[in-house]
Amino acid sequence: DEDRRHLHSAGHIIRKCLIARNGLCGIAGWKVSGCRIFDNTVEFNNTGGWTSGEEGSEWEEWGGMKFHLADVVIGRNVVRRNEGHGIWLDTGYAGARIAGNLIHDNLMSGVMMEYGFGVAEITGNVIANSRSVGESYSGHGIYAHDASDLSVSGNLLINNSGFGVFMRTVTDRKANGRLVETSRNRIERNVFSSNAR
Repeated sequence: DEDRRHLHSAGHIIRKCLIARNGLCGIAGWKVSGCRIFDNTVEFNNTGGWTSGEEGSEWEEWGGMKFHLADVVIGRNVVRRNEGHGIWLDTGYAGARIAGNLIHDNLMSGVMMEYGFGVAEITGNVIANSRSVGESYSGHGIYAHDASDLSVSGNLLINNSGFGVFMRTVTDRKANGRLVETSRNRIERNVFSSNAR
């Protein structure tokens, strides 16, 4: 853990790649600034099945993409059929933008935002057919917990097994010395159709 605090990288570009059938996560990053992910297909990741809910499963990086502490821009990708969240931003996401992606048939949620403050945009995406893995992750199109200052606009949220958008506070953790909350989120100009909840 001590070494991880000093790691930082910047300026990565991941473009026009097929990222498929990885054991845990297709793309993952820790403390990456200025990372740009465009025009990729990210599919069938988490072949190891880490979301099974078995005791002793300590890894929670499963799915298509997961970033911690990242102002990443994710655009024009196809993120589909991952056995975990399609796109997951965790532990700080200020400045992140998820825009113009086709995100469908992922387990747990299409987009997961967790634990932080700071403006992040989720805009112009098609998010469809998210699948449930139980009560905690019911297959929402966009799911957020302990996350504030999100802007969710201009998305098509269709046929998800949970809500199109679901946000809540679930812990009493602190981020940047402040107790986490779920506040100041803006949800506007989206189309919701045929979601189960």
